[in-house]
Amino acid sequence: MKKVNFLILGATPCKKNMLTIRRSYRGGKRTWIAPNDKYQAWEKGAGADLWAQSLINEALAIADPVWLKVIFYRKRKRKIDLSNLLQSIEDAMVRGGVIMDDSQIKSFDGSRVYFGHDDERVEITLYWPFKEVTK
Repeated sequence: MKKVNFLILGATPCKKNMLTIRRSYRGGKRTWIAPNDKYQAWEKGAGADLWAQSLINEALAIADPVWLKVIFYRKRKRKIDLSNLLQSIEDAMVRGGVIMDDSQIKSFDGSRVYFGHDDERVEITLYWPFKEVTK
């Protein structure tokens, strides 16, 4: 089993809390809901960081099933949805080219949020290939 560690500095936003309504240009009547500009900038930056780290670790464009352990370090203790944070990390990993598709992620065992840290960050440990256990 292979293992690679990644680090993203700063607070991870929850994608579902950062949505905006978009409208088509030139008088079109089409509208849709999409992540806002602040979230898209975070995802682009995080994806670039993950891409650079994956080049160093020779873990780019993994196509096998994977297992992630994601530890979030946050400043303030407040109500937060871990599954929304994980979705943001999934999207950043796909955008950064670390994995091909977020459907490859088979487990998030050990993922959690720790509060009371001055340096907000995310530590990601990626294991592959994931071996499924059946009864």
